[in-house]
Amino acid sequence: MTSSRLVLLAGSGPSWKPSGTYSISGPVENKSPLGGQATFPTDPYMGRVVGIPGSITGNFHIAPMGYLPNVTGKTYRATIKARHNSAFVGDSANALIYLVRKYDKDFASVTDIRAAALTFPAPNSIRTFQVEWTSDGSSGAPYILPFAYVSGSRTSASMSIDIQSIEVVDITGAAEVAANLSNNYLTSAQTNAAIAAVQTSLSGQINSGDTALQSNINSILGLTISPSSALATTLTNLQSTVGSQSASISAQGAALATLQGNASASYVLRAKAGGASALLEIVAADNPNGPVSVFRVAATDILLDGSVAARQLVVTDFSGNLVNNGAIPYGDTRGWGPLPASFAVVARDPASTATVLQTAPTGYILRLATDAAPQVVEIGRFDCSAGERFVASYSCAGNSGANAQIGIQYVWFDADGAVVANTGRYTTVTTGVWQSVTTPAATAPAGAAKCVLRAVRIGGGSGFGFFTNMEVVKQRSGQTLVTPNSLTTELVNTEDFSAKGLAVFGGALQSDNFNAATGTGWQLTKAGGLKIPYLSVSTPILAPNAISRMVSVASSEVVAPGTGLGKWNRQYPPNAIPSGRPGPVDETRSGYADYLTATISAPYTYDLYFWISATAGDVVAAIFRNAQTSQYNGWAHRTVLDSHTGDSYNSGAIMGVIPGVSGTQSLTLAFAGISGSSWTSVANATITLMAVMK
Repeated sequence: MTSSRLVLLAGSGPSWKPSGTYSISGPVENKSPLGGQATFPTDPYMGRVVGIPGSITGNFHIAPMGYLPNVTGKTYRATIKARHNSAFVGDSANALIYLVRKYDKDFASVTDIRAAALTFPAPNSIRTFQVEWTSDGSSGAPYILPFAYVSGSRTSASMSIDIQSIEVVDITGAAEVAANLSNNYLTSAQTNAAIAAVQTSLSGQINSGDTALQSNINSILGLTISPSSALATTLTNLQSTVGSQSASISAQGAALATLQGNASASYVLRAKAGGASALLEIVAADNPNGPVSVFRVAATDILLDGSVAARQLVVTDFSGNLVNNGAIPYGDTRGWGPLPASFAVVARDPASTATVLQTAPTGYILRLATDAAPQVVEIGRFDCSAGERFVASYSCAGNSGANAQIGIQYVWFDADGAVVANTGRYTTVTTGVWQSVTTPAATAPAGAAKCVLRAVRIGGGSGFGFFTNMEVVKQRSGQTLVTPNSLTTELVNTEDFSAKGLAVFGGALQSDNFNAATGTGWQLTKAGGLKIPYLSVSTPILAPNAISRMVSVASSEVVAPGTGLGKWNRQYPPNAIPSGRPGPVDETRSGYADYLTATISAPYTYDLYFWISATAGDVVAAIFRNAQTSQYNGWAHRTVLDSHTGDSYNSGAIMGVIPGVSGTQSLTLAFAGISGSSWTSVANATITLMAVMK
């Protein structure tokens, strides 16, 4: 017997109507009706069903008596209505399987066309499954047999499966239109729980040639109440498909409350059309350790019509936090690697005598105890490319008297898994005061393809270090974050601003390498102070009124040599002034101030002093001029201050930082011959001192 339509319905006796069998091979006349271990109870929701107990030891088949012709291009659809009774055990959710098998002229098995596991998403609920296939008309296999079976290797004695019906129809043709509405209900009342659920499904489909138009609406409501908790859930899914294009909207919500003081609520709305998607996610949770909430919007463009206020704004490429479980919201190490024995997750404790535990910024924190060797735990991993930049931030603290160096380490790997390099970003914690740290960016080195993130405590030290709010985000590069003319504001107020070597701190504008102690970089303060250890000014050396605080200007009123404030002095080794080499003398020629005149016949150093009152850190400068037109005479700038050596000059400004002392001291302006071999006897070599300032 062959047919293009097969319908199996549970009958009143030990068989299915119109015909059903356990046999899956051989002639029809040799097959027996379905029976054996199967039962045929009447269910209040499904009516008459065939029941297959989970105690079966082998596969139990449910097949039609007849076969279908294996005709090339014929397309069939099987619809199976069934239910999994009792809770899932092992792999019992996948125990019901549907097969389509080819047979030869003697009804012997050849091979399978289609195999599909009919997976139950939840126990105790009626499900409608559909399986489609197309016959291949292969030679030597004129028949096909579609049948279901329950796998004895996936069942358990504590469960069973009921099947209401199996229908196979030929859907080949110019067009097929179908519409379905199903309502499934579940209620269960036990001594320790009450469960209620309802599912409503609407579907419509048109098949025309190679094109299928299909729409589905699925709505599920669920409620579970136990002696210690109450859970309510909702799920709505809308989907439309035409050919290979599909669009869908899903909304999922859940609310949970427990007697232990825990509460959570979430709502997720997703829209998807082809390759485009948008997401709205709202999550709120509260437990004895404190509340937490998240509002997330994801889309290609997010348009906000109205004013927007934000306490904090972080611009990133939205790859998200690359640290797993960075704030430890659940009090465990999910998403991390193995935890060293010296690491532990501890709870915030408002009643603790330790400040660090009283004031922890999150409900749970990572404690890192001291160890002689460095200790690490993996907290994330991701793919990367050379040149990409990543920024780590975290909250950290220590216990009283601690000296712990903790932080986040990047371990870079190449495509073959070999370590390329590692980059550490660490902070030393010594008190129980929590601090928020944002580290300098880490750049993936050449050859890097993957990165592993690790929370680290450097070996040694003392006390405990504490960690939470760990975050690593990829900096966006190669794209404009704020496009030209897209940001207009009358006020930008920030404690810290850095842009490619420029930094602003508390009103001071400075280079990112400024260090007053070492004399590097430069700084302009809001009080008007300017610190530039090395200043070069082209001709004219200084514009009129460019100096507001002059210590002294060399002039015809220069005082006699001495060691008092504002006096000039000079020295020629060995602490004597040879005849014919006078000290500073007045010069009244236009354009000149005091100058030195000397006839030089051998290498020597001639020091000129000016006595000033200075404070440690003051920057002092002298402006001078070498009257010679070139450096053939070998004059060189030797020192400005002790241990500060400069280069050769003809004219210009020389300066230095007063060392770590204050009070009256001498500013040394020293000039010397370069070497004996290059020294040239020059008559009246003149150094003109223009001004001294600080």
